[in-house]
Amino acid sequence: FDGGGDPIPAAEVDTNGDGFLDYDSLPIHKTVPLVHEIEKEAGRPVMPVMVVYTANASGGSAVSDLQNSQRLRNHFGNFITQCLAAQSYKDSDHAVPATFVLNPDFLGAMQQEPYGYTGVRQANSVDVNVQLAAAINALPELPGMSSPTLPVFSNDLYGYVQAINYIVRQFAPDVAFGWQTNVWATGTADWLLKADADPVAHGAAIAAFIDELGVYSGDYAPDFIAFDKFE
Repeated sequence: FDGGGDPIPAAEVDTNGDGFLDYDSLPIHKTVPLVHEIEKEAGRPVMPVMVVYTANASGGSAVSDLQNSQRLRNHFGNFITQCLAAQSYKDSDHAVPATFVLNPDFLGAMQQEPYGYTGVRQANSVDVNVQLAAAINALPELPGMSSPTLPVFSNDLYGYVQAINYIVRQFAPDVAFGWQTNVWATGTADWLLKADADPVAHGAAIAAFIDELGVYSGDYAPDFIAFDKFE
């Protein structure tokens, strides 16, 4: 958990004050060993699933975080750290060491209130390339870390989404991941209660929005999509 709208970690999880979550303090280091113990007791495979925020659009600070260079750098660095930690649990019994569900309510909130995100759709509105490189250069030595030759992304919301997908494929290639969206993304979830509800139409509208953002296109496409339950 990156902290959503809180990209500056608290001192207890950022002991050296570099602005990044400490690798050793990440929750996955407690979650995965516990899951492996459950597997032994249950006698069957159990998948550790971590919910990870790199941006929080539901009552959070997604736009300001995307447009603030320091915060964007920190979010990139935190996510890389989490990816490396998850990948470290791959072994002969766990070819897929963990699963990530990314950024709950981010896609749904943007579709629900699109006018708040027109600015980050514009060219050069999000400093994706510079801050991704800055995060990689500023991170301390971490298990499994190497500095790749980075692709070039568009410096906007579209490039940001592709950069997040890239980070998983580059730093956690065996971790399954997908983005989350909401049944209320088309405006409200009340349509579920109507006798003449048209789930196909709502599903098509959500798919069209996600396709326009390119979330599941490109070289680093996710493995699945997650929906929340009705609220």
